[in-house]
Order: sequence, then C-alpha cells, then structure tokens
Amino acid sequence: MNARYATYRRKPRYKSYMERQIGDLFEKHNIPFIYEKPTAVVDYGKTKIWYPDFTLGNL
Repeated sequence: MNARYATYRRKPRYKSYMERQIGDLFEKHNIPFIYEKPTAVVDYGKTKIWYPDFTLGNL
C-alpha cells in the first residue's frame, strides 16, 4: 500500500490552513505520510485512540 496521501482517493480534507501547508510540503518533497492515522496509546493503564496530525516514517 502506498502510504502517501495518494492512498486516499483524493487529498485529505485538512482541518486548518497550516496543516494543509505542511501536507503540501511533504508532498512536494516526496515525504510519505498519513494524515490523522488512528494510533493506540496506553495512558495511565488505559488504551486510548489518538489521531496525530501526521504520521511519518515506516508506514
């Protein structure tokens, strides 16, 4: 699976202008990312789902 925004049928709908600027910068420089990928985090012994703005790296 191609992990760049191209995994979406179209560009993601960013929540802010600044997020769009960052996403466009990643795309311009061919940096693979996933926008708001659900991430499980254990916080004080409880598992919670967080949605970081961008996930980079080994996707």
